[in-house]
Amino acid sequence: MLLNSIIIDSIRSYTHEEIIFPRGISLFEGDIGSGKSTILMAIEFALFGLGSQKAESLLSKKSESGYVILEFSVDEEKYEIKRTLKRKNSTVNQDPKNSWIKIGDSTEPLSPSELKQRVLQILKFNEPAEPTAVSRIFRYAIFTPQEAMKEVLDSKNRLVTIRRAFGIEDYSIAEANAREIVNEIRLSMAVLQQKFSNISELESQINESEKLIVLI
Repeated sequence: MLLNSIIIDSIRSYTHEEIIFPRGISLFEGDIGSGKSTILMAIEFALFGLGSQKAESLLSKKSESGYVILEFSVDEEKYEIKRTLKRKNSTVNQDPKNSWIKIGDSTEPLSPSELKQRVLQILKFNEPAEPTAVSRIFRYAIFTPQEAMKEVLDSKNRLVTIRRAFGIEDYSIAEANAREIVNEIRLSMAVLQQKFSNISELESQINESEKLIVLI
């Protein structure tokens, strides 16, 4: 996925901002509270919806509505998505009448949950499509909150997350099951080896007994 541009309107500290992402690495630099995290939160909101974020914390306090429009490319295909927040009766929710995806010249209105499902399909992310589910790939690979750094740096958790996200968790489970079967086979072999370890000695005793019987 390549990010092309983003329009942020009435989101947190931004009144209206349009950002074009250059090819390569983008660096957001500024003092605390200058809006760096808001850009990342807006990208995440546009792609996946609210997730664990609170709508009230995203919409500017003095605004009745706000929106994010994100343009990105996947496999040389351009996509543009829009999500809108609307304040009503002191509560803030996503506006299902103002969310859509644009592919080429075709614009398709989608509900917030449908939009998330479509984005997950486009990105080939094997993740839950529930509105409150957080995209762990995005959080780990693109945007890592400071408080989640320890979890990201935990190699075991990181491996489990990557396997689950890219749909290879089943292979890990199959590997674990195969390893368990191999251990059981080895244990059975050890028991059998122990049980029949004195066969040669028994055969020798039988031969001696047969000789005695013949002599008698």
